[in-house]
Amino acid sequence: MKNIVVKQRGTTCGIYALLNGIKEMYSLSNFNSRKMHQFAEILLKRNTIEIEKPLEDGQTYIGEFFCIDQYIAFINLNKALIEEFVFKVLEKEISINVTKVPFSRIADEKDALFIASVLNTKLKNDGNVISHWISFKLQTNSENKFKVLNSNFRISKSKRLDELRQLHYNLADTSFYWNRFKRKNKTKEMNKYIWRRLQNKYLFIEKGLLTNKFNHQVGEVVMLKDQNTK
Repeated sequence: MKNIVVKQRGTTCGIYALLNGIKEMYSLSNFNSRKMHQFAEILLKRNTIEIEKPLEDGQTYIGEFFCIDQYIAFINLNKALIEEFVFKVLEKEISINVTKVPFSRIADEKDALFIASVLNTKLKNDGNVISHWISFKLQTNSENKFKVLNSNFRISKSKRLDELRQLHYNLADTSFYWNRFKRKNKTKEMNKYIWRRLQNKYLFIEKGLLTNKFNHQVGEVVMLKDQNTK
């Protein structure tokens, strides 16, 4: 059965992949767009890299995650906050366990939610490849079909594991460059916040807080399970 996915605001696909995934994982029907946007903005602003503060694992410049270890560090850094939010605002007690597993292990895990970086097409714009995070879970009564939660679309989709593998491995031998990345200012507050930060990207690079080039990683995915699942 298809369901509503909350579309991301700004360069925050990793945050929305996580939140949409938790919504699906725990059947949080009351985790609506308004609540998710508000909480996503809180997570973004609490975890941004700042010039005057020491750099910590799990932090992000404008919501991006190019390294799976940094993405997992972000989730673990905010795990208690996420669980508290879900309990207080959505009235559901949850306890998530986060691990990194090889893509090949997905077929062996029937009760897990996965988050992976993907690229929808091999076409590149000026040699700059922007990855995208999606979450997915094995569909009920299926051995090979996964419900995919992609924050670029409002409706979940169904994909086979080989299709997901292709999307993930499209990122092989590709890179992202900050100096080639541009974004227009938009009306929503989160987009404005991201646009304002981007005006200083060269200062962050100069200070060593951003690396201009990132090589995309493939072969491993994030796995989320309920802490109580055996």
